[in-house]
Amino acid sequence: MKAASSRVELAAWTALCVQSRFYSYRHFALIYENYEFFVSRLKTNANPRIVGERREWRGRAIYLAGTHPQDRLSNLTHKHTDVTGEFEFKRGKYGEKQSLTIIEFRVVGVLIVDTDDYHLYVTNLPNEFTPEQVVALHSLRW
Repeated sequence: MKAASSRVELAAWTALCVQSRFYSYRHFALIYENYEFFVSRLKTNANPRIVGERREWRGRAIYLAGTHPQDRLSNLTHKHTDVTGEFEFKRGKYGEKQSLTIIEFRVVGVLIVDTDDYHLYVTNLPNEFTPEQVVALHSLRW
């Protein structure tokens, strides 16, 4: 059986690259809470609420805060998108209660020129990593 994830070490950074069919936001929160980093392709049915922009873009940039990425993908013209998204998930059941948690992660979008399509990635890597580097890191998962 193939492993669900793989570790990639780049200088002082260690990141967990998670295959999209094996992930959950609860899993991402646990990785984050244990001071590790992750990168994964965002599932097509995932639609987090965008709460902020992580970079300033020149030209006629579309302000995305308060919207959802899947709703705005067709309007995006920049080669990259780098925002903070809000994700909801349920924590493990404790007694009779199961709490709902909201956590913020970075959402990076990259325009694939050949298909004229955006690929979205969810990560907790800091801004030191450009969108191109996030995609390159994700491509090392195999």
